[in-house]
Amino acid sequence: MTKYFAALLMFFVAWPSFAADPNGYTAQYECRAGNPMCDVDITGIAALPCDQIVTASDTNWSKITDNASSRVFCIGPGNHTGKGTLTLTYNGTSSTRKVIRYYRSGDNDDNPWKQSAANQAKMPKISMNGVNYWIIHRLAFNGITSPAVDVGTSTATTNIILNRVAFMNLVPGNGVTGALQVKKTSNNIWMQNSVCLDFDYAFDKELSCLYEEDSHHLYFINNESRDIAGSNFQLQGGNSSSGRGSVVENNDMYITDARRSDGAGNQQNGGDYMLSKSGMSMKRGGTSAEPVRLIHNRMWGQRETDHSSPNGCCTSTGSGLAITWSNNGVDDPFNSQYILVQNNIIIDTAGGINVTRSGAAEQNSAIGNIFYLNKNYSGQGRGVFSNTTGKNDEYYLNTIIESDRYMLTNTATNDDFKCNVFINAGDKSGSLGSGSVFDYNVWYGSTPYSTETPAHNIGNFAVKTRQNNTNYSLGDVIRTSSIPETSCTAVNDSDCFLYKVTTAGTSAGSTPSYCTTLNCTTTDGTVAVKAIRGPYTFYRKLMTFPEVYIIPYAKPHSQAPEYGSCPANMLGSRTGVGVGFSIQ
Repeated sequence: MTKYFAALLMFFVAWPSFAADPNGYTAQYECRAGNPMCDVDITGIAALPCDQIVTASDTNWSKITDNASSRVFCIGPGNHTGKGTLTLTYNGTSSTRKVIRYYRSGDNDDNPWKQSAANQAKMPKISMNGVNYWIIHRLAFNGITSPAVDVGTSTATTNIILNRVAFMNLVPGNGVTGALQVKKTSNNIWMQNSVCLDFDYAFDKELSCLYEEDSHHLYFINNESRDIAGSNFQLQGGNSSSGRGSVVENNDMYITDARRSDGAGNQQNGGDYMLSKSGMSMKRGGTSAEPVRLIHNRMWGQRETDHSSPNGCCTSTGSGLAITWSNNGVDDPFNSQYILVQNNIIIDTAGGINVTRSGAAEQNSAIGNIFYLNKNYSGQGRGVFSNTTGKNDEYYLNTIIESDRYMLTNTATNDDFKCNVFINAGDKSGSLGSGSVFDYNVWYGSTPYSTETPAHNIGNFAVKTRQNNTNYSLGDVIRTSSIPETSCTAVNDSDCFLYKVTTAGTSAGSTPSYCTTLNCTTTDGTVAVKAIRGPYTFYRKLMTFPEVYIIPYAKPHSQAPEYGSCPANMLGSRTGVGVGFSIQ
């Protein structure tokens, strides 16, 4: 069990397997050859020769629907939507999976979202009802009405893999739907290495990237989901097994200024409302043996939903938070429990995790996440942890940086908040309920929680912006800019670092060049400072156009007072709190 703080080390550990992504990470649950979590050689299977080739000039799907003995069905470039819904009625097997894949002469294996319109294989809806063991590979669903891939309309469907599929400019269907829609106790369904881009929005309609009802063991891996008209991933619920064993891993899920509005149904780039819904909506959860895992994702841009009639979005007003744990209006033992939220990066939102579930205990866990720039947009500020009604949840090893409010709480009971780092994280609103524990946290420029045991409060440090000719005392914490979100633009910017005064004195009459590696020392007049926290750099938008992003202050050095200060036996020590995993 680690003694270190939040987000610090866990992000840098790659899954020991095949080629890592630009962040050095390899998804644990991706289907690929040799992966014990899903040992399916997608690359090899997709390279098998075509048994049937469907061209744009074919008028129907008979080459697929009338050839159950064939295995590999290839779809040529062009618009196939005029053929109508492709309904699959027969099965593959675990050793001989059926394949529908892209094909063209001179194919260079390009992704469908980067192909020209002429080269895309533009598909209509695919319906899979009671069929098993199919792979859908490198196809494009562009501009059609959702759901684009409908799994388990009336009968359970299993072992379906969508790989490198493009869902673009989809139109919402009636009510709540998904680009990939999974129902009727279907299970072992993968969407991986795919994109959901720029879904249309409509009042009282909602379109997610992956939407679930009454199903379990769903896997949403290595995808990019941008500007959709609902939640990127939604467990809607329906029965006691719904959601269990599902994994959302290593995705980019975000809202851009193109999906902003003024809060009155009028599109307005840069507005403080969004024509979309929440980031991920967990209205169901897992079990103690099979929790839901939300791990190693990057999320940003969420605001409160503009639900203004008639031009707004979605079936209700969203909270503007990245992740919601809620009870779907029904209080029963299976709603939003046993959910692990670990090693995610959540940036530039109106809040982080929202708990609105009441009734039975949840036992959810938020561990090792980084929250940065969670702000009070147009009065929407709910807090990084908006924990109003939760029970038996745990929040360990998280890092909260430059936020307006770190917590909004009301009646949450028996929760643990331990070993977290708060850096310019604001204050809290409300108080935790009975049995809750706030302990072993560290505070930089933030208001400590009032009930934290003083002996275990690792530190409460004012963060002072460096000034000329100013006296600084031993142990003071200094930064070189008060606005790191605009001034921290490269890993060698001093504005990305926090410095601790190691020799008291008076600063110089002008700012010297502060050193920019952890544990380095700078002399400023008669003051000496040491860099104790620095930037974390990573790539986002991995499937479309990867870009570098920098979070200031996120990485600590061993000279930081919190480093190594969290006792191992403080984490996960209370029976019945959190998902019940040990923290590795």
